[in-house]
Amino acid sequence: MNIDDLGIGPTSVSLLLDENTSSSKNPFTGGSRITRMPGAKWTLTANWSKLQPAEGNFLDAYIASTQGGAALQRVRDLSYTHPQGVRTGSVVTVGAAVDGNSLSTSGWTAGVTKQLAVGDRFSFIDPVSGLEHLYVISVQANSDGSGNATLQFYPELRILPPAGTAINILAPGFTTLGLKGKVSRSGMAVDGSLSWEEAIYAL
Repeated sequence: MNIDDLGIGPTSVSLLLDENTSSSKNPFTGGSRITRMPGAKWTLTANWSKLQPAEGNFLDAYIASTQGGAALQRVRDLSYTHPQGVRTGSVVTVGAAVDGNSLSTSGWTAGVTKQLAVGDRFSFIDPVSGLEHLYVISVQANSDGSGNATLQFYPELRILPPAGTAINILAPGFTTLGLKGKVSRSGMAVDGSLSWEEAIYAL
């Protein structure tokens, strides 16, 4: 099942990047230090209110289909409702990535300013694990006269995608492993809340 099959967008939605950090404090100087390690992951939370009974039943079935959050699922970034870039072309990576926060790509419509704006999203599927990973643009991406563009983004790459890896610029999302869901009813009205956690490593 796909949450988009509900056919109704959430009343509210949020996307959070949970960084893998820890902090320590020196008891003598009072100074603090934050250590960051690879492994940041996305959490997407969406809420629906005043749904019809049949729509609430769909949410019940969707939650059950995740098998307690154990089933890998792909979820579109429901928070990505107002992209600012032009986003035209059939985009793929060029060569193997060599930088954790940069990708060389081709296949864009040539000579377009702001193909992706700061804050726009893209994703791609790791051809080895099959997991889809989501990234946020940190520097505006423009295509040159040959349809090439360099993407700069966060978080850093977890894998280095090979040449020819397709880049999803229109409906980016990520693979989830773990879902928290709740459906509540008051008379005929139904409220629902779902929270997805990104699967960052293959099982």
